[in-house]
Amino acid sequence: MIKFIPSCNSTYTVKDNTYTFKNARGKCNGDSDPEYNHNGDKLWDYKERNEVKSNLLPEGTYKFTADVNIQAEEFPQAEWYSVFQLHNGVVGSQPPSLLSVCKKFWHVGPGNTFVAATDKFSLLAEISIIENFINVDYYIDNIYLSSSRQYDTISPFIKFGLYRMNEYCPATQIYENVSVV
Repeated sequence: MIKFIPSCNSTYTVKDNTYTFKNARGKCNGDSDPEYNHNGDKLWDYKERNEVKSNLLPEGTYKFTADVNIQAEEFPQAEWYSVFQLHNGVVGSQPPSLLSVCKKFWHVGPGNTFVAATDKFSLLAEISIIENFINVDYYIDNIYLSSSRQYDTISPFIKFGLYRMNEYCPATQIYENVSVV
């Protein structure tokens, strides 16, 4: 059974299968520090995280679903923000799979999809972990968006909530009907 616990020093509310995340700047180590790329170029002035994470996922297939509602005065609410991650816990590296919003477009893994993002949608992430090969197919409102594929020797876990860089305004990310089967 998949269980979710706070990641870092996250504070959020959960009732039944609804998770609500609000602003969290400075709650995790390094959040107030700038973020740099591998060349030493500054990407963002700061970040904030308020997320949950699951237990490690053994080899197999999983379906993560949630109805996501992002409430903010501006869209997008930040230069970059995450919606869903399949993470391996390695600090300072790209997780094996990531769905985020960058410059108003859905972003899967290392690249933009150039499909306009929205602030209210149903998310389906179909996850397959076989012999350290991780595949995630993403669907938004039951329409296929994109896939990520990566070989990783570390068992991944699911992570979701409010994780963003250089926010423009306060925001709340609500995940209703969260299910992993």
